[in-house]
Amino acid sequence: MQYARNFMKRIGVIMSIIFSLSLGQLCAQFETTAERIQVESLSFRQYNVGGTGTSGMFYYHTFSTESLEGSRWVGAYGGRMRPYVVDNPESKKYMNRFRTMAITKQLCLGVTLPIIGYIAYDSFTNDTPITDHIGLMLAASVPITVAILIPYGKKRSLSKAAEAFNKTVLE
Repeated sequence: MQYARNFMKRIGVIMSIIFSLSLGQLCAQFETTAERIQVESLSFRQYNVGGTGTSGMFYYHTFSTESLEGSRWVGAYGGRMRPYVVDNPESKKYMNRFRTMAITKQLCLGVTLPIIGYIAYDSFTNDTPITDHIGLMLAASVPITVAILIPYGKKRSLSKAAEAFNKTVLE
């Protein structure tokens, strides 16, 4: 009998914890009276990347709200827009994705540039044909390709973050 009472107490505690956590999630999904956010991505240089549908590599991302005069730069990692969307979990997820892609692009370029530098240095100083470095060129081609495709994903993540935030804003 004592075992059954202890078991029921434990179940009650577990259920109250689950209920409070689900209530917190429910409150996070309620609509807010914050201002709508508009994101704009301007492309510096236009070209087509075959098969991906992207039409640019260098984007300047800006955002604006109704109270801001003009638009503001999103920031290299989205830090200037993050305070506006921090209350919305879905927008925060897309902003985290934006930051991860920005860091990944920098890492890809950080890996690629020394490899290309080594190939160029070795080719010019030792008079070896550049075809001797096919393996290094193939190794450098993967991060170069990723660095070319990431800006499209960053642009998409920002627009999705704004859309997710604007769904919760009251008219």
